[in-house]
Amino acid sequence: MTASESTAHHRFAVIRCSFLPFLSNRQASCLWCGQLLRSLPAGRPIRTRDWGGDDTVYTYLPCSHCRSLVLINPPPEELMGQHYRDDYGPYQQPLPTSLAPLRLPDREALAARATPRQPLQILDYGPGSGAWLACARLTFPDIAMAAVDFDPAVSEQRLAWLQQPVALLAPEEFLATAHRWDVINFSHSLEHVANPVTVLERAMEQLNPGGLLLIDAPSVDSLSLRIWGPCWQGLEAPRHLSIPAANHVVRLLRHQQLQLRRRFTYGSAALFQRTLEHASQPPCPWPRRILIRAGRAVCGDGLLNRCCGRLGLATSFRLIASKPVSGP
Repeated sequence: MTASESTAHHRFAVIRCSFLPFLSNRQASCLWCGQLLRSLPAGRPIRTRDWGGDDTVYTYLPCSHCRSLVLINPPPEELMGQHYRDDYGPYQQPLPTSLAPLRLPDREALAARATPRQPLQILDYGPGSGAWLACARLTFPDIAMAAVDFDPAVSEQRLAWLQQPVALLAPEEFLATAHRWDVINFSHSLEHVANPVTVLERAMEQLNPGGLLLIDAPSVDSLSLRIWGPCWQGLEAPRHLSIPAANHVVRLLRHQQLQLRRRFTYGSAALFQRTLEHASQPPCPWPRRILIRAGRAVCGDGLLNRCCGRLGLATSFRLIASKPVSGP
């Protein structure tokens, strides 16, 4: 190993010390429970980088209270937009064949309450390419679509292919609005915000009785995170400001009297493929690099991806909750 590879290996490895000098000058709190973060018994900090960007090293600390991971050195807010390039995966327009009706509990009951004059109020927080909104349109006959995006003007251009009006809100407008929604979707968006609990609590307040709240997020309990550490693409530093623990999110939902209807985990072959690519690059230890390349040669990427969707399984979790009709 060359001197440069040795330095890189040290930079991107999991820290094995129990004390981080930079924490002595400032205190960081968990974005999900407010607990003061300490790199002591909760687990090892993880240092990683933006694999598609510069060589800045980003550090995630585990919370000893709720077990979430929190990015403690994010870029300044005014520079965060530079890390969302035009080729960012979630911004790519989906293929028509990938769109299908949503599989939701009480779908028929929700559809029955909609009329052309009073359509279902659907909100997608972080719409990306608009794929979820397109699926919601296939699910319900009469809907009014809205979305929350950090840059509404740019988001309007990405959603133009839907050929249907989408009311766009900035995050601060969402927090201030008194609108009511029948379905609110957080598809891999809560990990991108600096105030996830505030946003989630506001969403639960705005949800109509009988309405549904959908949450997808990378799972801190992922087996692949434990195996690949800094190379795990679920971290996606610095865009992901936190990696939540599903159990803690469930507690937040139940605290607001929401009923958990479905909970499951799922894998992503594409995410695993990107993880493999980064894990096999220097400063990857040569035994692991040989194993990865041998696996690709023998199995092929297709089989490797399918195995990963099962063996790499819990890369993300999905929660579906409903607000009781007789709720508060």
